[in-house]
Formats: sequence, structure tokens, C-alpha cells
Amino acid sequence: GWFPDMCRHVEGERAGHRFFLERWQAAIVAGLFGWKRHDGTRRYRECMLYVAKKNGKTLFAAGLALYMLTADGEGGAKVLCAASSRDQAAMVFEPCAGMVRRNLRLSGHLRIYGDKGGAQRRSIVVRRDPTASLLVLSADEDTADGKNPHCSLVDEVHRHVSPKLAGVLHKSSAARRQPLTVYMTTADVDRPSFCNELLRRAKAVRDNQGDPLRPGHEPAFLPVIYEADERDDWRQRATWAKANPNLGVSVQESFLAEEARKAARSQSDLADFLRYHCNVRVGAVSGWLSMPDWDQCGPESVRGPAPDPVHLAHAYQKLQAELRGQPCFGGLD
Repeated sequence: GWFPDMCRHVEGERAGHRFFLERWQAAIVAGLFGWKRHDGTRRYRECMLYVAKKNGKTLFAAGLALYMLTADGEGGAKVLCAASSRDQAAMVFEPCAGMVRRNLRLSGHLRIYGDKGGAQRRSIVVRRDPTASLLVLSADEDTADGKNPHCSLVDEVHRHVSPKLAGVLHKSSAARRQPLTVYMTTADVDRPSFCNELLRRAKAVRDNQGDPLRPGHEPAFLPVIYEADERDDWRQRATWAKANPNLGVSVQESFLAEEARKAARSQSDLADFLRYHCNVRVGAVSGWLSMPDWDQCGPESVRGPAPDPVHLAHAYQKLQAELRGQPCFGGLD
């Protein structure tokens, strides 16, 4: 109930309207704040939200950040919004500031700094308790040590070059009674990275089924994973729905259909579509030639059924005769 009471949409056709949680968002809130330990504190201390682009995760995170700052009952609460760069950090801060401006109770309770740009650090401070604040950090700043966060929100994890900032933030919260760290991201490229290692960990927790003797037994970690299978047909709505829980809300089916049509014509667009809209890791950021097109290259003997060995040997000898003494170039992928 806190979201529609205190939060407003800040962009698009819903700007100014109350923020009613979608069912998938309400399920996350129920898990994070409704599941308690025997001592009354929250069970979950970490959460990974892995979802395709444009599903409203940044706006959802802004609401979580303001709740943790003002309504979680933590004295001197510090909420840290972490991003890979200053520009990305601004994208995290702006919906928080926008929500404050659109609610009289929040704007009377909180003071915003740095929202007009310039050298002033972007922050939101509780008027009656200046030790309670929301700060924005970026990985290109060495400012995370000693912050003692009550809540840390790490946005677009796939953009973080190293796990250093996220690691420092999580470890710095040890002095808090029930801290919370939320990692939010879309799929990374298939490579060794902090994002892919975190996803591997989240899937191990998801698949563990509560067995303390198997890998992934982390009762304090909540994995929330929305992704299509790489074997799914990326042209189908059912595939899009797997990665886009906000399909029909903030993600329009007509938009995905048009992007799919573009992807059918371009290998680089297909890689982007799979990664950003189906939440599937891809082996390369872009490519110029599809496998069906590659298969059409070369002589008929290559494109058709397996050639007769004798015929292939004659073709090879003919090619040798044609190329002998000529400057030749070979390419190998």
C-alpha cells in the first residue's frame, strides 16, 4: 500500500498517476518484506532482479529506496544507489527525486540536493534526521568505503567492469540489523563478468530447493529471474513474455513485434533483440553474417549433401593448380 499512497509515476503517459504495483512487483515486495526470521528481522538480505529492458525496474527501485529511507524504521538510514558511471547514476537518482517532488508528504519530509546539476552531489536528506540520506555513487568514484548502508541498490550490473563497488557496499552493511542489497540488471554478453557470476549464483540458489548439502544454499538471497531460453523462438509472444513481466504495461507488444522484424533482417539487431528484450546472453555484441547466409556461400558441393570423397579430391587438386604461385589470404574465426 505504501507505493500507491506515496509514489507517483514520473515519466510517460502515466506521469503523475499513483504507482500501483504489478503482480510480479508485489510478489517481490512480499518476499523481501513479508518473510521474517525468528527474531523478527527480514529473511532476505540480498536480491537479484534479472529482467529485460523497459520493464520499470529503475522506477520500482526508486520506490524501494524511498521506503527504506523513510518508512523502514531504521534510525539514520543510509540508502545508496550505485551505478557504473555518473551518467547512469543520474538515471537512478532522477526517479527518486521526481517521486519526492510529486508527493507533498515526501517533499515536506525530505530535501533534495544536486538535482539541478553542477558540482553538488546528488542526494536526498531527511530534514529531521540529516544522518538519514539517499546518496548516488558511481563505480568511477572511490567513495563507497565507510558508508554503512541500510540499503544498497546496484543498477545495471552488466555495465559494472568489476565487482568492487557492489562488494564494498554489501560488506559495509554488516553493522545494520537487517540490511538489504538489491542487484538489478539486463543480460550481459556471454563473457567472464561480475554480472554473469552473480547470475550463476542466483540460479544456483533458485535450483537448490532448500538443500544445505547442495551448492546454492543461501537462505538470505532472493533470486528473481525473468529470461527466455536460448532455444525458444524469439519471434513468438510467449518467448517475449518470459523475459518481460511488464508486457502490455510498460513494454508494448507492438514495439517488440517491430524490433523482431528488424532482428530478422540484421544479425547485429538480432543480437541486441535477444539480449535486451529476451534477456538472453549472446556470444557477441554484433555480427554481420547469419549462419543461413554463411551456409549459402561456397560451391554447390559445400552447400549440398556431403560430397563424394573422390570428387572432393579432384576438386582439391584443381584448386591447388589454380592457386599455385598466386598470393593467397586465409581467414579463420
